[in-house]
Amino acid sequence: VYPNPVNLSRDYEIYFAGLPPKAEVRIMTIQGRTLRVLEEFDGNGGVEWDGRDRDGNTLESGIYLFEVKEIRDDGSEIVSSLKKFAVQR
Repeated sequence: VYPNPVNLSRDYEIYFAGLPPKAEVRIMTIQGRTLRVLEEFDGNGGVEWDGRDRDGNTLESGIYLFEVKEIRDDGSEIVSSLKKFAVQR
């Protein structure tokens, strides 16, 4: 994920790179509550995000988690990573 830390008053896009060709990126609070789910299905290994939750609210300053799941052709999923990133406002 980059930039990290993210300054949402300056950085308009957050990028997740190095993803499997088919993947799901789940953005979560540090307590594990899902805020947004992004999908990578075009095979370029990356996805952009505007820093908003599923209700359209910009994330507050803090530490967040993201989980990457690889989606296999048979529909099965494999969690490939769980990492954190910081948001500043």
